Amino acid sequence: MIRGYFRLEPGKNNAQEKISALIEAGATSGNIFFEFGGYKELNRLLNALRKGDMLVVPQVTDIFPNKAKLSELIEKLEKKGAALRSLNEPWFDFNTSDPKKSAAIARTANKQIREKQENIRPAGRPKGPRHEIIQKLGAALRMYSTANHLSVSEICKTVKLNERTFYRHLERQGVQVIRRPKGRKPKGNSKN
Repeated sequence: MIRGYFRLEPGKNNAQEKISALIEAGATSGNIFFEFGGYKELNRLLNALRKGDMLVVPQVTDIFPNKAKLSELIEKLEKKGAALRSLNEPWFDFNTSDPKKSAAIARTANKQIREKQENIRPAGRPKGPRHEIIQKLGAALRMYSTANHLSVSEICKTVKLNERTFYRHLERQGVQVIRRPKGRKPKGNSKN
């Protein structure tokens, strides 16, 4: 029986592609396991494997987060008599009992895992305001507290800061600010 497994990566919406690839490889929809984090589904799948079964993964890094897990999984599969195949890496095929070939495959997989871990970077920009905005907010707050003759829009134009950003900063600082309601300015009653 062919069973499939993959991990969902944060920030990527490619689950449908991976499921389609596993179905093309021969896994039926009831035999495809996936998860975001942890190893609950992988352990469930490993317990379900029997002698002669094949575990198919879209790529090696879906199943091997590090070297220790790689060697541990290879031992479990050898004990069960199950095979392992990666769709994106055709060289990765544990369908043989040749220990030399298995060791070479494990070394190549370790190298690929190391390269992927080195290339991981956090997604998006860091949370919180950037350094230059913090400086502008500080200057605008000083002007707001000392120069009573300037309006908020004049202060923001001088410092080159968005008015909404400055109003949010004032609210966080606990400064009472009277703002007009959101939306368009009310139209004046013009009498003809």
